[in-house]
Amino acid sequence: MKSLLPFELPQSIIKQKTVKIIVGLNNFSIYSVIKITKAAELGKASFIDIAANTEILSIVKSITNIPVCVSSIDPLDLFSCATKGAGMVEIGNFDVFYHKKIFLSAKQILNLAQETKNLIHNIPISVTIPHTFLLSEQINLAFLLEKIGMSTIQSEGYSTKKNRPFDTNIKRSSMIDSINYASSAVADSFSIIGIGSVLSNYYSIYDMVLYIYEIVFFMQSSSKALIISPHIFDINHLKVCQTYI
Repeated sequence: MKSLLPFELPQSIIKQKTVKIIVGLNNFSIYSVIKITKAAELGKASFIDIAANTEILSIVKSITNIPVCVSSIDPLDLFSCATKGAGMVEIGNFDVFYHKKIFLSAKQILNLAQETKNLIHNIPISVTIPHTFLLSEQINLAFLLEKIGMSTIQSEGYSTKKNRPFDTNIKRSSMIDSINYASSAVADSFSIIGIGSVLSNYYSIYDMVLYIYEIVFFMQSSSKALIISPHIFDINHLKVCQTYI
C-alpha cells in the first residue's frame, strides 16, 4: 500500500513509533516556537505541529530541517501554509475551543475535512476526532474521514473493545508525562505519539531536549520488539489521550 505521508516521514513511521512535538495552535510567541522547535530537533523528534500561520511557518523552516505540520480549523489557512512548505496539515487542536464552550459537530468536521481535501492534494491531511462525541459517533466519523481520503486520524478518545481495523494512520496526541505512560502508547496500535503541554514544565531547551529524547529513545527501542503496521489501526485498544498546550 502506498504511503500518503511526505517523503521525510514514511521510513520513520514504518520502522518505528513516530514522535510529534505539539507547539500549540494558540502559540504565536516566536521565542517560544523557536525554543520548542530547536528542542524537538535536538531531541530527535520526527516532526513538529505549529499554528497554521505562514509567518511562523517561514521562520520555523528557516531554522530547522525538521518536517512541519500546521494546525487550524480554517481550510484557507491550511492551504496557505501548504503552499509555503508545510509537510502536513491538521484539522484539530479543538481544546482551544472547548475552553470557549465551542463544539464542532461531526458534520462540520467532515465538511471542513472535505473542503481542505478539495484545496490540498499533495500533502497529508490529519483530522482530530473530538472526545466529546459518543463512542459510536467517533467510530462512525473515523470511517467517514477515511472514506474521503484523510491520511491520519487523531484520537482524543477513550477505551473501546470494538475490534475492527481500518486503513488510516492513527495519531495519539497528548501530554505524555512519563515513560510509564508512554509505554501504554507503545502497546496500542498508534503510529504517531504527540507530546504537548508537558513541555511547559521545562524552562530550558536543555531540559526539553532531555525529556523529548528520553521518549523518542524509548519509543524506538520498544518498537523494535513490536510488529507495527503504519497503515492499520485496530480499534481494540483506543485509550484516553487528550490535552495539548
